[in-house]
Amino acid sequence: MNLKQIHNFSALEILVVDDDDVFRKFMANYIEQAVGLRPHQSPSAREALAHIQNHSIDLLITDTNMPEMNGVDLLVEAKNSDPTLKVIVLFSGLHGSKIDEREILRLGAHMVLSKSEVPSRLIPFLKTYATKSVTRSVREDERSERLYFSNC
Repeated sequence: MNLKQIHNFSALEILVVDDDDVFRKFMANYIEQAVGLRPHQSPSAREALAHIQNHSIDLLITDTNMPEMNGVDLLVEAKNSDPTLKVIVLFSGLHGSKIDEREILRLGAHMVLSKSEVPSRLIPFLKTYATKSVTRSVREDERSERLYFSNC
């Protein structure tokens, strides 16, 4: 039984952005298998921004090294569009020496990970984040119900 079945958090919306089709599809499938959520996918930062503006996204997972617009610029624009958006920035070992993790966190990323850390750090985070989001959502629904019924 996966967490989706246990906690029913299928409303959590994730967007995975990477110009590498193989890695992006791997990430989406890996998240679906590990956590039970089916992420949206985007091959570019520009397409991701359009998706974010037209859909409600809870979590953005983006690669740093992409043509036209990199993941850090996407982070900044996405957070300007939705300051509550959680963003995880991924980098490959090849580009790791060029990454200023502190600056990326200062710009609003929730987490900065090398792609090799996905199994050990991303999946546990997603399980915790999804569970907390559902718990918070249930509490908000209960609070709304209590307010509604107390006003009747």
